[in-house]
Amino acid sequence: IPTEAVLDSGPRKIVYVEKKPGVYEMREAALGIRGEKYVEVLRGIRKGERVVTSGNFLIDSESQLRAGPGGGGHSH
Repeated sequence: IPTEAVLDSGPRKIVYVEKKPGVYEMREAALGIRGEKYVEVLRGIRKGERVVTSGNFLIDSESQLRAGPGGGGHSH
């Protein structure tokens, strides 16, 4: 997948997958070899699934706001 699709939060590598138009699901991905523009996904998404490559920071921020205080599992 394109490297810009991955949110790197230290030990966790997060990818947002489009479930249907306008609906996204956060997935933790296990990554393999990283190239200049692409990174290999070992686990977390399946071939053919659409990943967010632009605006994923906005989606991540919105999901954390919806989760409320202490939600989302991300450290700040």
